[in-house]
Amino acid sequence: ILATNPDSVRRDAGRAIELAKQALDQSGGGNPNILDTLAAAHAASGDYVSAATIAGQAIALAEQQGDDMLAVEIHRRLELYLRSKSIPSQR
Repeated sequence: ILATNPDSVRRDAGRAIELAKQALDQSGGGNPNILDTLAAAHAASGDYVSAATIAGQAIALAEQQGDDMLAVEIHRRLELYLRSKSIPSQR
């Protein structure tokens, strides 16, 4: 929510990255949803290279865990990052 909030006052990509990294550490790194969140936060900060790299890791992990639906969803976001775009804000 911090990375994609349509309200620019509430949007804080830096804090979103920090919190996603903490969650990733606490989860042991094996949660593709948290990696997806971290990728979105990096994209929101303008770091599309990191966003794409992390999204790729999330896709691989989701596939490894048998969650093909999640892998497809993350792949859609990866396509945005590869075009230097972040997730559109929902209004």
